[in-house]
Amino acid sequence: MKITSTVSLSLLLALILYSCNGPAERNIASDNILWLKNDPIVLGILPDVGGRLVYFGVDRDHNFLKSDSTLWNEADSQRIQAALDAPWKAYNGHIAWLGPQSSWWTQQEIDVKRKEEKAMWPPDPWLEYGQYDIIEESKSKIVLEGPLSPVSGIQFTKTYEIKNNSTVIIKVLARNISQKQLAWDLWLNTRIEGRQKVYVPLSDMNDLATWTEYSETTDTIDYEITDGYFSYLETGLSPTKKEAFSKAFIRPSEPWMATFQHGYCFIQEFEAYEDRLGHPEQAMVEIYTIQTSQGKADMTEMEYHGPFTKLLPGDSLSTTMTWRLIPLHGSEAGAAFLDSVSQNL
Repeated sequence: MKITSTVSLSLLLALILYSCNGPAERNIASDNILWLKNDPIVLGILPDVGGRLVYFGVDRDHNFLKSDSTLWNEADSQRIQAALDAPWKAYNGHIAWLGPQSSWWTQQEIDVKRKEEKAMWPPDPWLEYGQYDIIEESKSKIVLEGPLSPVSGIQFTKTYEIKNNSTVIIKVLARNISQKQLAWDLWLNTRIEGRQKVYVPLSDMNDLATWTEYSETTDTIDYEITDGYFSYLETGLSPTKKEAFSKAFIRPSEPWMATFQHGYCFIQEFEAYEDRLGHPEQAMVEIYTIQTSQGKADMTEMEYHGPFTKLLPGDSLSTTMTWRLIPLHGSEAGAAFLDSVSQNL
């Protein structure tokens, strides 16, 4: 009886440990997605499309990211593969790029035309669409290792973890796998719906620059700075304009930015650094927004650039973001709420 009891207890402990530390959830109906959960936070990740985060929320009904769920489980024949001729496909969500954008195709030798043109688009297909392998996994944490990119000379390792205090830690490590010195910054890009306001703490107008282009069919988007926060405004397009867009380059007065959706405040915290350490073409925070006459293509990007770093062969750089969802509980979304929250960041 004692032996039986001991075996049963061991089995029970094993089951408990597995339930806490077992693999990420895979839904039979959607087995391309890896689901991480640590109540109340839920993350959805696509390892085979750049290891990108495509779902972030407190349930599976309210996604804080802009991402077309019909693409998550598309047939393998429809998946974009990492290749020089890969077409662009907007899986969106949260992705890691490299900066500056003007160098995307200049530190490689396999596409001479794009190198000579200093092409600004598309991003590195191996980082964008490559298959990421799982090297560590539990129900609330996953570590993914990407392919070796012949374009940027970089291999990404991505870590997503939901902590017990309902925060999400996102870490990206970039390793120089080439045989020459490279120079990059890490660019974390989160796409949300286009008419969602993003608030960035800003105390000095000298820390803000904006870019846009005008034409017969395009317009710009106005912004405001109210109570110490930058944000873009929703615009009404005239009948002659198909879209309006703008990009802001900001050195924030505090290292975070926020938006409000679904009764929550979504805050992204990041690592601050001195201006001299950033690339002159980029800013620590960049907010890109586009609003269209049709609405479906509306999008806003919450972007963060880390320090610009020289990498010898084998060297690496990394950056970490912390995400939080804070319930409003009837509070009014805006500057007053952000002021109260920022005291505890």
